[in-house]
Amino acid sequence: MATLAEKRQFFLDSGVKTLTQLLSEQDTRPGWENGAIRPEELHYSKDEVIAQGHHGTVYKGMCRGSQVAIKVLGNRNGMDESQIESLQREADIMRALRHPSILLLMGVCSEKSKLAIVTEFVAGRDLNAIIHDPAVEMSIRQKLNIAKGIAQGMNWLHCLQPDPIIHRDLKPANVLVTPEGNVKVCDFGLSCVKETYDPDAPPKDTVTGTAIYLAPEVLEGMPASEKSDIYAYAVLLSELFTRVKPFKEIDSIKKLHHAVVDGKQRPALIDAVPEAVAELLRECWHHDRDARPCFAEVLMRLDGVVVDLSLSHSSARTFWRELRPKHYPWAVTWDRFLEAFHRYAKPKLPLKLYAQTPEAKCAQLLLAVQNEDMTRSRDRQEWTVLLESFGRFTHLFGPFRPIILTKFSELCKTGCFHGTIEAKEAERRLASKKKGFILRLSAKDPSCVTISREDKGKARHLRVLRTESGFNVQVGKDVHCFPDLLAFLDSPQATKSGKSGLGLQKVCSKDSEYAAVHERSRGGH
Repeated sequence: MATLAEKRQFFLDSGVKTLTQLLSEQDTRPGWENGAIRPEELHYSKDEVIAQGHHGTVYKGMCRGSQVAIKVLGNRNGMDESQIESLQREADIMRALRHPSILLLMGVCSEKSKLAIVTEFVAGRDLNAIIHDPAVEMSIRQKLNIAKGIAQGMNWLHCLQPDPIIHRDLKPANVLVTPEGNVKVCDFGLSCVKETYDPDAPPKDTVTGTAIYLAPEVLEGMPASEKSDIYAYAVLLSELFTRVKPFKEIDSIKKLHHAVVDGKQRPALIDAVPEAVAELLRECWHHDRDARPCFAEVLMRLDGVVVDLSLSHSSARTFWRELRPKHYPWAVTWDRFLEAFHRYAKPKLPLKLYAQTPEAKCAQLLLAVQNEDMTRSRDRQEWTVLLESFGRFTHLFGPFRPIILTKFSELCKTGCFHGTIEAKEAERRLASKKKGFILRLSAKDPSCVTISREDKGKARHLRVLRTESGFNVQVGKDVHCFPDLLAFLDSPQATKSGKSGLGLQKVCSKDSEYAAVHERSRGGH
């Protein structure tokens, strides 16, 4: 079962692990002259290296007044024909790609003195560096956002007509991530137009790509396809969610072939990987390539996973799915959210009047964020409800049911609720109220509510955890459970002083936007 590929050096680090270039005869896109850039238009310092690979060095630079990334291969005369063809193929493929999740080609310099590809500059880091940097914390939500961005870019490649593009080297090092979490799939040096599969053709004696991300059929010598990209995507996601290099114990192509092809071995999935994600990975790296989903299916599955992991109540999940917002599954406009909730809860007031009630206004303050749109006046700015905010709201004030906003409004009416503020701000507000108290949400821990109170000249902060059974409040050595915060505020454990209670008798409403909503309502404003 040995192939010529086994005789080649096997690299297991994060660098590019390329084998023989496979040139596609189907690629007839325009030549170098399109998007031509002159050498004198490229300005960069050799000190500002972004990345280095087998195809050249990428620098941060300027071109025609714009910040760009410049992939330089040096003097054209000093390159062999395969290097020139590889760079030309990469440029040809990138010309056809226009998608937010794919690195944008801006032009090519093909002068004899310099050969370079110019792309948009992406602030941030490559995903490989992020994954294996222990100082970088990544939430499940952030990982899912990256997973979806990659799938969107890859789906665009695979849906191109008349010829789908196969990446053939999808891995963390070839994914750029911006500080905002946006994704750019890059490095198309090994990409090709999809080849026609001939079952009677002999297997290839060389393979193209990075060994540990290669599908079993590619290791066997079959042509790369959309399904081999799907396999690579699954291995990439396993690395993203576990933050462990796949197959790190394997040190040769022969051993990798034996493990992946003969033994059907796959990267280990630790308990930290959500089961819904693990199930998707198992389907994507299935040994039978025909059993693997396409990226369009992956995107639909990911949306479902995002909603399921973000919302603990089934009624909330059903409500959010029925919204099908423009930016599903991450966000929906406040107007659309309130319209849907109005249909769901069926309050007596019509929607236009209901939107002006304290019930709706308090919910908007906690659930929605105002967009910054310079094309709109301040009073016409859109408000957006994030899935993350909705999930936290239903966890703390749920279950999700028609009266959820009514119950939350009743809490706000007490004057003690202050929304999401930090401890120092809570202490500032409490300074004006001797023996006062407030309820607030912590930006650091979304699973609890914090009671901040003034006690003998000092501010004290007590976290109250919300569980399936209710709010667990510690008073002295005892822990008491309450179905909701209103029930707690009315209890002796809240109002009594001493060892049997917290002495919460004086509400501090200073600077509370939620209290102000009800004050304006009482005043007729």
